[in-house]
Amino acid sequence: MSRKNSFPLNSGLMNMKTEKTTEVIAILIFLIFVDCLAAEPKDELENYEKYLIYYYLDPQPQKAPQVFREFTESKLFTDGKCDDNCQNLMAYFFGRLATINPTVIEKFKILFENSNHKQRILLLKIFKFCADDELKLFLTEKSKDNNYANEAEQIKQLLKDGIPVQFDPLTNPIKQGADLDFLWSEFMVTGNEKAVKRIISVLPWYDDHKDLMQMVIAGAARWSLGSNCKQHKKVLEICQNELYRSTWPTKKYLKEIVAEAGGSVLPPGLTSKKMTKIVSRNTTPGMDPNCWGALPVIQYILGNKYARVEEKPDPPLKLHGLIIANTPDVWMINLWDKTGQHIVDPDPNGGYYSLIIPSDEPNMTFKDFTFGAELDFMKKHNVEKSQLEIEQKQYDLYSIQPGNVKIELIVNKQIPYIVRIFESGKIIHQITYDEYKIDLEPDLSLFEPPEDIEMSETSKGTKN
Repeated sequence: MSRKNSFPLNSGLMNMKTEKTTEVIAILIFLIFVDCLAAEPKDELENYEKYLIYYYLDPQPQKAPQVFREFTESKLFTDGKCDDNCQNLMAYFFGRLATINPTVIEKFKILFENSNHKQRILLLKIFKFCADDELKLFLTEKSKDNNYANEAEQIKQLLKDGIPVQFDPLTNPIKQGADLDFLWSEFMVTGNEKAVKRIISVLPWYDDHKDLMQMVIAGAARWSLGSNCKQHKKVLEICQNELYRSTWPTKKYLKEIVAEAGGSVLPPGLTSKKMTKIVSRNTTPGMDPNCWGALPVIQYILGNKYARVEEKPDPPLKLHGLIIANTPDVWMINLWDKTGQHIVDPDPNGGYYSLIIPSDEPNMTFKDFTFGAELDFMKKHNVEKSQLEIEQKQYDLYSIQPGNVKIELIVNKQIPYIVRIFESGKIIHQITYDEYKIDLEPDLSLFEPPEDIEMSETSKGTKN
């Protein structure tokens, strides 16, 4: 099989059979084969292949008859390698093109009169998608003309079945691999990103181990998205945009697809940002430094979309807390018994914020006082700094006091050292930072849930 067949085999699922088991085996064998092939460089494609694959970038409907002729004179067509499924895809491409540009239909009529039998059969398949009243009349006349006796039965059947057919891959349910191919064909003609989004929508099926057929279709979708991301900048951009707004497990697969295609897996606002690592302890006066509540907590923060909070184990309660935010997904995990809860934030503009002051504090002034943004909070409120000496070392001191609650931030060379919360002059909460690094390269693997956790799903999201 030549890689030149890449267009009609975009998803690798064109040769599907009716019987399910045979269908799945055939698809798996084909996918193993095509996955070993590199994408054909654009400059090595035949002219008709470039036209078909990149039409949406430079629509030239006037060339459609010429391309049709070139395709039907190629070995792919004349040697019978383009089977019925392949021809149906080609027919949809040209039919969709002609629907958008009706003047092409007239040129296809002329082609029909000057083609051989095999070419006319393919043209009839094209007419099925783009017929208008004049074309129906044209076909009715041809069905009575002895010059078209070899096609008469097919023409009559086409008219009897009714044309144009009501067929829209953007709304049709995805039940087999061919449905993915029609979506790719729609994209190649129109550049409509909805087609790519529909293909993306089946990626979660790969985790449905109860339905082998859906798993295979999802695997084909993943392969075809990866292949087309490498060939089409627009497909890569669509996958990147969907990555930023999708939920798990779609996000997991899109990250792999985008990364393999050499694209950035970070949202645009985070591409130049560094990751922050914070190790902190609760050192409130009077707290036992050996109790679980005083043990170090490790946090990784990247913008307001990614966070990881690692707690120490608490054997008496059989708890080992881990929070992972990869918004809109949030996972609350107990590593002790390998269970967790998956929450999806319903707010598309939401984010994850690790509050320093408990969220039940009524004073809204503190809602932006979060780990990773302590100094920014003080600067935002135009707090003046003073000097403070601790154990014969000089520190910068920022303080703000709305009402009877006062916040002090003690900083060493622009790095937080201690946070103190006062109420009526008494320290009620104190955090000491053992480590605070702000220049780490992002590691998105930190913001993915462990594979061995038994997750329960929560339909409504919660803000933190």
